[in-house]
Amino acid sequence: MGAVTLALTLANCAASETSPVSSNPGADLRQQTASPDYWHEFANGGDIPDRLLWMKHMALTAAQCITRRDPLHGEFTLFHGCYDWHSAVHAHWAVLRVANLLPDDADLQLAASQVAARFTAANIDRVREEMQARPDFEQPYGRAWFLRLTLALEKWRSHQESPPGESLGPLGDDMAGSITSHLALTGRANDNQYHNAAWALAQLIAFEQRFPSRAAIISDLLQDHQEDFASLRFRPDVDHHPRAFFSPFWSVVYLEVRRAEWLQDELRLPADRLTPGALEPLQVAAGSGEVHHFGMNWSKAWAIAALRRHWGEDHSQYGILDESYRQHVAAGLKSHFATLGDYYSYDHWVPQFAIYGLFSEP
Repeated sequence: MGAVTLALTLANCAASETSPVSSNPGADLRQQTASPDYWHEFANGGDIPDRLLWMKHMALTAAQCITRRDPLHGEFTLFHGCYDWHSAVHAHWAVLRVANLLPDDADLQLAASQVAARFTAANIDRVREEMQARPDFEQPYGRAWFLRLTLALEKWRSHQESPPGESLGPLGDDMAGSITSHLALTGRANDNQYHNAAWALAQLIAFEQRFPSRAAIISDLLQDHQEDFASLRFRPDVDHHPRAFFSPFWSVVYLEVRRAEWLQDELRLPADRLTPGALEPLQVAAGSGEVHHFGMNWSKAWAIAALRRHWGEDHSQYGILDESYRQHVAAGLKSHFATLGDYYSYDHWVPQFAIYGLFSEP
């Protein structure tokens, strides 16, 4: 495969690199990570090793489950694989996200074309009907992921001469409206799982920046959650709950960064809230039964990366954030091949979290 030129924003830096990308990245990475020296440069301040390979491997892993028809949500029109509806949504997103980052990779562009082709007008109409018939379904978590999917598809389509399928913009707008209505009634910013309002609000902000229509409503919702910022404290017992995959502390931090940047406002986070416990990755062992914990380090990583980028290298806390981010990334990647192959616990969702943790938009 030819060389790939990539301009990436990776948390604290913009990097341009040219590198051959393997057609079998998983096999290559499995072999390379067996070396005891593999992580040395990254641990000492270098870039993520083989990040192009990791990107492609994670995306192609996600792509493998998209067309499955798994029992839990097998009756749905499009999002019936990857075990559950929301994981199917972010699997579609993952393929498009990495295809946008690697526009010259033939394997990924083929996968992205196949994903985009699923979004026919008829299928989109059926998804809309399914969501309207179930107003509380996937609220707010899965619907917030749908907003992210919509943005990735729009970006990919904008670079194609004749893209297959249709835009998700109108359906994304419907989803955004349903999320705001839901959050106005039931939002819980400090939830550590599917009802985390901070995650949904952050995605509403991102969607609003591309499809502006409800800025006032989002601003009101943010005002309603102001007390979450004022009382923000890290609670290890909540993060360590067996079913937790969001850190409430870091979810609110992530939202606060997105809010401050959207409104061009001051960040409302005292630096003294970054306690050692908040900065340490969760230790997760394969076979532990705590399957949601495989995503925890990645969801913390994308929040830490956002705060690190926002504060910048001149901030007094930049160094500890940089070290913490590296520790979370290393924890996620080092456990990958030990767990890969477990469809329920890992394969159907964690690679997508890894992509967001490694290469999420600011």
